[in-house]
Amino acid sequence: MDRKYDIDNLRWLAILLLFPFHAAQIWSGGEYSGFYIWSHTNTALYVFSTAVYPWYMTILFVIAGMSCKYSLLKRTNKQFVVERIEKLIIPFFFGVFALVPIMTYTAEVFFNGYTGTYWQQYELFFTKETDLTGYHGGFTPAHRNYRLVLQGNFY
Repeated sequence: MDRKYDIDNLRWLAILLLFPFHAAQIWSGGEYSGFYIWSHTNTALYVFSTAVYPWYMTILFVIAGMSCKYSLLKRTNKQFVVERIEKLIIPFFFGVFALVPIMTYTAEVFFNGYTGTYWQQYELFFTKETDLTGYHGGFTPAHRNYRLVLQGNFY
């Protein structure tokens, strides 16, 4: 079976769109927009992020589903599951322990006026009970749950 380059092209275009989308979130929607920091509202960036928001994750999930279908045509179910575990578990835990605490620290400082050190907040990350958004400095898997969608090369 030949590689489906149209799926690859859709994937990399959608992933590249995530960078300007997340950057625009800093200027979109106000202090309570649900992003880790907020500068001020810029109408053009607000319109851009509002237009992109409903479909960019949807298209990534569709691409992931298509990729899984083609992958399962070349692999057994067991091979597929083992491959997914190997490619996803290490990045998931690295993200949860190394990257997400930086985001929650930033949110804690920006929204809640946190004045402690990063390492004090790192301890709070694992002990503070919150709503799993990360905006209050507590534990959240954050974007790690999307890793399966963004992981390419299924087939």
